[in-house]
Amino acid sequence: MGLLLIARDNIRRKKGNTFLFFLLVALSVLLLYVGISVVTNIDNVIDSRNAHVNGADYLLFTGSSHTQEIAEILKEQKETAYMEREKALYATGAKFYKEGEKAADADQLEFFFFEKDAARKLSVIQIIDEGKEWNDNSVLLPYYMKTGMGYETGDVLCVDYKNQVYQFQVYGFTEDVMFATPNNLPAVKCFISADAFAAYSDAWDKDMAYRVKLDKGYDTAEFSDKMQDVLSADIADYQQVLNWTLDYSTMRTGTGVAANIFMGILTAFAVLLVLISLVIVRFNIRNAIEMNIRNIGMLKACGYTGSQLRRASMLEYLLTGLLGIGAGLAIAQSASGIVGNIISASLGLQWDMGADIRSAAISTAAVMVLILAAVYISCRKYKKITPLDAMRNGMHSHNFKRNHVPLSTTHLPLHAAVGMKHVLLDRRRTLAFGGIVALLSFCAQMSFGIYDNYAVQDRKLIEVTGFETPDITTAVKEADPKKAEVLQAELEDKLYAVDGISHIVAYTADDVTCTYKGGKEGVNCDAYDDTEHLRIDNVVEGRRPKLDNEVMLSTVIADRLGAGTGDVVYLKLGGSRQDYLVTGLSQGMNHLGKKAMVTKEGFARIKPDIVPELYIYLDEDKDVPSMVNEIKGIVKGKDVTVTNFLDYISVSLGSIKSVMKVLCIVMFGAVNLVIALILILLVKTQIVREQRQLGIYKALGCTTRQLILQTTMSYIPVVLSGALFGSAAAWFGTEPSLILCFSAFGIKKCGLDMNIGAMAAIVAAIVLWAWLAAVVWSMRIRKIEPCRMIEEV
Repeated sequence: MGLLLIARDNIRRKKGNTFLFFLLVALSVLLLYVGISVVTNIDNVIDSRNAHVNGADYLLFTGSSHTQEIAEILKEQKETAYMEREKALYATGAKFYKEGEKAADADQLEFFFFEKDAARKLSVIQIIDEGKEWNDNSVLLPYYMKTGMGYETGDVLCVDYKNQVYQFQVYGFTEDVMFATPNNLPAVKCFISADAFAAYSDAWDKDMAYRVKLDKGYDTAEFSDKMQDVLSADIADYQQVLNWTLDYSTMRTGTGVAANIFMGILTAFAVLLVLISLVIVRFNIRNAIEMNIRNIGMLKACGYTGSQLRRASMLEYLLTGLLGIGAGLAIAQSASGIVGNIISASLGLQWDMGADIRSAAISTAAVMVLILAAVYISCRKYKKITPLDAMRNGMHSHNFKRNHVPLSTTHLPLHAAVGMKHVLLDRRRTLAFGGIVALLSFCAQMSFGIYDNYAVQDRKLIEVTGFETPDITTAVKEADPKKAEVLQAELEDKLYAVDGISHIVAYTADDVTCTYKGGKEGVNCDAYDDTEHLRIDNVVEGRRPKLDNEVMLSTVIADRLGAGTGDVVYLKLGGSRQDYLVTGLSQGMNHLGKKAMVTKEGFARIKPDIVPELYIYLDEDKDVPSMVNEIKGIVKGKDVTVTNFLDYISVSLGSIKSVMKVLCIVMFGAVNLVIALILILLVKTQIVREQRQLGIYKALGCTTRQLILQTTMSYIPVVLSGALFGSAAAWFGTEPSLILCFSAFGIKKCGLDMNIGAMAAIVAAIVLWAWLAAVVWSMRIRKIEPCRMIEEV
């Protein structure tokens, strides 16, 4: 009971310090709980949403005319538990916008349209925010378009395809892990009425969708790779048509990758805040011992031991920590709707996770164990204090030779010089505070660097994902390979005559199997007729392929197979298998890093009938939208799709950019809040400790303004030094930190451009914010009156 009374009196006597520690613990636990709960539950939520609609394990979209043969092949596979097929309409590179918005600002993606009332057992429709009445022009959109693009039930969606605008009224939204977000798959899955489906069948491309549910125990990615080989070998026109193959395990990983990465960063930041809290604990305890050393001596003289006083301090911080943890968890739970909306915008799925007891327990246990350990270590000084030490106020000796800022010779103003003496007097406090500011400055600079490179600008984010970025693409829709090749050649000749086009690269891609020394991996293989004039440089070792027997592998595939530059690997598509020399390694998050690159001639060795797209690169002074319109005029009347690729890829990466923005805002706000809290704690403590000395200064004629300058000068040099050191660390350490976060995708370089002007502005903002907090709290010096400070002996 006696220890509890001591702990209670300590809390009452240090209300301000206790409250600031309480806030810091609450903020740490809030961020830690959110990060842990999202990272540990994201796969479960995705699985839950997929089970809610009985999602397919394997999905194939193909324009092949051999529909019955494909269905039979899929059914007869030993892994197949159930298979169904359904007609679909396909609009490649369609532009879309909300009624009332400018058509010139339209986004661009692929569209798949299904008949709403068609019979299906897999990937069934579960409507979210259902409208009042279903009409012939009604449409069901993916949930991402609600959370990530701002569409609402009742809005009118305008789809511009082949110079014809189609209008649909939004009836509601649906979920499908395969089509959850555009960054996972740059396509929109919609459901329309039977009348609309029939009316648009002649104007839009037709596909057949095959959905397969596998028996338990089979890997969906392996099944997808297997079917790629089987269908390529057994279906006559399979390699001549456009095919989309999706499997659940791959799409599940891709759906959660952005949220996983950035919540991991948020969790690391929360851990940093916990460590800062431990430094504050140590400072509070040392300060409390120095300020109350006489009382401690009296307690020891009355029979209390150092261990008992240590337990009293542990009880004090245990109570405060538990209250802070409770407040943090309560705030996290009350803000779960906001967090859910942010995660839903990234996933394209409803975040239906309730309170996570496991994450709350982990957060509580981790924070409390660290706090109690820090208190236990910091309270060792209790054992060294004797009643005699307390009578001397803890002073033993002082070395008067160490006078770092002599007042008689310094050129600084008197009170600025006294402030600098405070900085150098308590070196441990100065180093601890400077270290905290440096860490927070590093976080602030890193968050802004991520925001500037990946959210404000698209270029760096595109480079990390590994997408090649032409300005415009064209695709010939002719099914006959020979006719398509003639049309492609005519189109290329006409395009080269257009003023403003720098160069053109023919491109195609397909899923192939790569083998090396018994190892086998499915990869998405890109093929270019000119690998030297690509815009994105994602080569991390060696070079791109130049000859028809050369290949460049991604770092992910190279690591899994154990292959490297100079090795010979085999690529297989259908019944064709050829050897290739590895000339280089590339990086990229596209297709989860499972990529390869060959020349067009090299790809023809395993797929002879190639009808590539054309990647068009413009001169720097040319306007892309106007050039798109000019090229559309050239191909008018021909079945050729023209796409503004940069707009297309920007929409695809929209969810990643939105998560980055939120992450950077949260981190930057937390940094400023923590700096303010720590400064308030330090300034308040200094004023209390030096109250008599400040009273003497006032009695000698010093003004409040001069004493405020003296107090702020005790901290501003430390803040400036810490901010500069943290910024220097961010300059060199941001890219390695991101490479570590993206290491699962084989990323070896990020190519970040840290803006030196913005970094200087952030340093200035941190110093200015710290100065403002110190000045505002130092205003309490005004209340000090020398007459009231006279102490009768």
